Amino acid sequence: MMFSNSKKIIVLLFIFSLVINIASMMSSSILWWDEGVYTGLGWQLKDNFSDYSFKEFQDNIRDDWTQAGFRSPLLPYIIAIFYLLFNSNFIIRLIVPVVSSIGVIGLYFLAKKMFDNKVGLFSAIIMASLPIYTYYSGKILTDVFYTTFIILSVLFFWMGFEEGKNKYKILCGLFCGLSILGRYSGALIILVLFSYFIIKNKNFNFLKDKWLLISVGVFLLVLSPWLYYSYTAYGNPVGFIEHSHRASTYWGGLQNWDFIFLYFPSMFSFGVLLFFIGGFFMIKNKKINDKRNLLFLWFLVFVIFVSLFSQHKETRYIMGAIPAISIIAGYSIKKMNKKIVACLIVLILLTSMFSLYFQYSDTYGESHLCHLKGLEYIKNLEGGKVFSYSSPVSYFYTHKESYSLYDLSVYDGKKYVLASDIDGSEDFSNGIEIFNCRNTTMVFEVN
Repeated sequence: MMFSNSKKIIVLLFIFSLVINIASMMSSSILWWDEGVYTGLGWQLKDNFSDYSFKEFQDNIRDDWTQAGFRSPLLPYIIAIFYLLFNSNFIIRLIVPVVSSIGVIGLYFLAKKMFDNKVGLFSAIIMASLPIYTYYSGKILTDVFYTTFIILSVLFFWMGFEEGKNKYKILCGLFCGLSILGRYSGALIILVLFSYFIIKNKNFNFLKDKWLLISVGVFLLVLSPWLYYSYTAYGNPVGFIEHSHRASTYWGGLQNWDFIFLYFPSMFSFGVLLFFIGGFFMIKNKKINDKRNLLFLWFLVFVIFVSLFSQHKETRYIMGAIPAISIIAGYSIKKMNKKIVACLIVLILLTSMFSLYFQYSDTYGESHLCHLKGLEYIKNLEGGKVFSYSSPVSYFYTHKESYSLYDLSVYDGKKYVLASDIDGSEDFSNGIEIFNCRNTTMVFEVN
């Protein structure tokens, strides 16, 4: 068994990563909009696994489609399963931290197989410590979540096609499919692996491998339920792609191509230095051409896609490239003094901890805590619909139908308005005030 000789390292790495991830999770007192969307979809799916749409809350959509196909489905469906098993918001918040830690273990094995145990260990520690990875490992978002499936896809690709173990070729197809269902940009890993095949073989003879065809069959089988959903929802097996492309312009505006590069220092801290050092030594070492090509392709394809083809950009969109960056940075241990590398990793981790501290200071203030008290108050009220400027977040904490405050006049029946200074709705004054927390969050009953 490939895991038998590394049990202590696995356990320690997992605990190290999970502790950081839970600290990240706990450093934020309240969910983001997108976190509310994924958990809201999961809460609805637990009652009807075939209905992937917005029924009891609203996303920021500006078209006639009520379907949620532009939101990748794997995380909401897993959330639905955990709601059925535990019905606990706290357990739901633990899903991504745990999956993130599994990704760290996967990266350790991948880098170990490509190079050696030291590179594997340092690569895993670096990724677990990077500010961008620790920050988003505590959030119920798809970025870190799908990155774990990408890591496992490449790990099984290496074991299957480079080490010649056919059963892992099948697993590669399985996890490539899950990567796409985890986040649609996971399809980029297919481009990476296909390009690597062509560069290495300089022909298309690899297509004759029957196990590759079996792997592709498994890949399509994994995607088939979603292609069917897309056909029934949009009249097109890939209609979710069109909706996803359209949805990318709904929020946050458009950013220049260099947006990601401007945030490299804050995303990676001293990891940027290790990345460039490791990359330099990789270029000089002609004996690792195949490994270097795979890692450089992995990095470049994701970065170029986000920079040039993604209309709306956020720093987390580069998450799919983080494993390649971490392995390249981890390779620096081959040429640098181990104490210097260790010191740089400590500095990276300290940067991450400062980032989490600032998030804690920002979200555990009076306004945010009062906002949560207002949501808890509404949750315990009988019936009614909730109206606020953050429908998905309200839905997560109350599990009552939650809609935009702009649509207050559209709905009939008992209505509760959450007016809060954290979203700019504190001046709302219609209806009867039934809750007030330090004049920062109020709840109004409107009939």
